[in-house]
Amino acid sequence: MRVVIPSLNYGGPLAHILGPWVSMVGRRNIWVVTHPSDDVTKVVAERHEVGCIETEAWYADGAKLNKAAALDVGFGFAGARPPRRGEVCLAVDADGIPHGIFPRHQDLKVGVLYGCRRYGLGGAFQQVANIPYIERHGRKDSPEACGGYFQLFRYSAGLSFGSFPTAAAYDYEFAFKQFARAETLEHISVTHIGKRHRNWAGVRT
Repeated sequence: MRVVIPSLNYGGPLAHILGPWVSMVGRRNIWVVTHPSDDVTKVVAERHEVGCIETEAWYADGAKLNKAAALDVGFGFAGARPPRRGEVCLAVDADGIPHGIFPRHQDLKVGVLYGCRRYGLGGAFQQVANIPYIERHGRKDSPEACGGYFQLFRYSAGLSFGSFPTAAAYDYEFAFKQFARAETLEHISVTHIGKRHRNWAGVRT
């Protein structure tokens, strides 16, 4: 299993969410992907004894925040050591605290993208549907299953998050173009401790 958490200048929230993720999936399965200049994120990863990958891909192709390219590096999609065929992969944001029960690996199917519900700190459900993308691709699936804050899938050859100028839209492109189906998991959710729609082009104060 590979769990990849992208974090660029986001060590503060990362420090709050790593402990719960370690408890849920085990530290040996977690990799934080960051930039060589982000010392805070590297210290947080070391403190929690999880893997840390440094890459310049965050700014690939002149991007402000190429989260997609960083995820590809984190998972090894374009490298010499990609996941095994069918290996369980999970991409999660650095500001989401998990709750509930992680699904059994044997229940996860190839070709299906699994998501979960996200709630704010006050407990309110955060709807993350991107209606223009849903209409463009003609999808009728539950849209909250596709948000980049939690994307769970089994690896198959050719999967890639791609390259985007910011962190906006890459997750829906990944969901709609590379998976036949999307499902919402019922027994796991995340609490969002960041600000919505704020850091797509880099951390803003």
